[in-house]
Parts: sequence; C-alpha cells; structure tokens
Amino acid sequence: RKQRQMSNNNNGNVFIASRKKGVHYYGPTVDRDMTATEAFELAGLNGWDVRTEPIYLADGTEVPDQFATTRRRGDGRQPLGVVGGRYHPSQNEAMRDMVQDIMDTDEVIAEAVGATHGGRRVFASFRIPESLTIDGEPGGVDTSLFFGTSHDGSVPRFFKVLHTRWICTNQLNGILGNKSAPSIKLRHTAGARTRISEIREALRIGFSARDRFAEQAQLLLDTPVGTDQFEQIVAGLFPIDTDAMVAAAITK
Repeated sequence: RKQRQMSNNNNGNVFIASRKKGVHYYGPTVDRDMTATEAFELAGLNGWDVRTEPIYLADGTEVPDQFATTRRRGDGRQPLGVVGGRYHPSQNEAMRDMVQDIMDTDEVIAEAVGATHGGRRVFASFRIPESLTIDGEPGGVDTSLFFGTSHDGSVPRFFKVLHTRWICTNQLNGILGNKSAPSIKLRHTAGARTRISEIREALRIGFSARDRFAEQAQLLLDTPVGTDQFEQIVAGLFPIDTDAMVAAAITK
C-alpha cells in the first residue's frame, strides 16, 4: 500500500523522524518505529530521478565538461547544482538499499531522514540493532549508522557510526567533521565501486551472533577428537534406549 507523504517540503527541504520528542526538528514525527523503506516514502525522498543535464549559454553554446544536476519535483525538474563531467548521480533509494545491505536486513529502523539545502543534501540515521557489533560492542538504541550524500557534489557519499543520538540539523557539520567516529567516504564517480564487506570493515561493524557461531565452529574444527571421544559425544547427543530396542525386537 502506498504511503502518504507526511514531511514538510519547504524549498526542497524535507524531513521526518520517529519517536523524537522535545527536540528542535523542523519536520513531523511519527510516534512509532519506521523501516527505512517507509521513512523514505513518508519523507518524499523516493522518485527524485536525479540526473545530469548539459548547460547552455544564452546563444545556445554548450558549456564543456559542466553539467547541471536536477531532480524531479512535481510536474517539472528542480536544478540542484553544477558538477564536472566525472560526476555520477546517485539515487536516494540506492543509498537506502545500501544501508539495508550493510546491516543485512530490509527491516532497518530509521530514526530520522530528510534533505537540506533545497534538496542538495540528503541524510538519514538508522538504529544499529543489538545483533550487530561496533568494535566488538553490541549495537542498540544509542548506536546509529548515519549516512549523507549530496546531489551537487558538495560532499561525498559517506557513512558514519554515531554513539550519540542525532537530534537536529545543526549537528550535520559536526558529524561531517568528526574524524574519530568509524566512517567511510564514497566518491560520486561511476567507477567508485565499494563492496559491502569493505564498508562494514571500515565502519567496524560485525554480526555478533554470526561471529560467535563462527568462533565456536572454528573452535570445534581446531579441536582434535579421537574415535572413542567421538562415540561418547554421539552417545551423549543421541542416547540409545536399549530396553526399548529389546522390547521392540521381541514384539516383532
């Protein structure tokens, strides 16, 4: 079922948050958890169809190696910025899907998503579940994966792990400048291919349950077991009721 867009939309700025009260947001809040897919739909971040278009002078001359980035807005298109020939536009939905791939689930909980600077910059904050670890420590309500991107080339695509609750757009510059938080930046070029495993490694994100299972499995593989020990283990796991077997044989 198609969700109704709920965000404020002021000169291309959009915003929506979940379970945020008493903080200085400039958009509506939803008093429940939202998946990333739902949040992007409600915030109006889907279907922008960001693209590059040639720039012409008044006399019709095309400007070399310079392009305008534009997005669909209503029945027309909104200009966002001017970029060089190597710039490759990225769609908001692609960034959302990348977050879901990083966390290995399509049930990622969005804390806040939106766009600022007239739609030129897009950001989102997602709760890191307890099933994931950051530097070996479990995730949870106060640990978030923050991503940002720009559609005018002003900032690269980036992911950061935050251990504080993100509460307002004034923090964006601080988030960008925080060099101590695990982070990774991706260029806006067609050849900028980064594997999800590399992003997880850069962000120091791990899967606690999966990692524990792998450790235990490796421990078992590395432990030598003789024939007698193996038979004892099997007997312990699958005990044989000899009396029942005898009774069954007599009955037959």
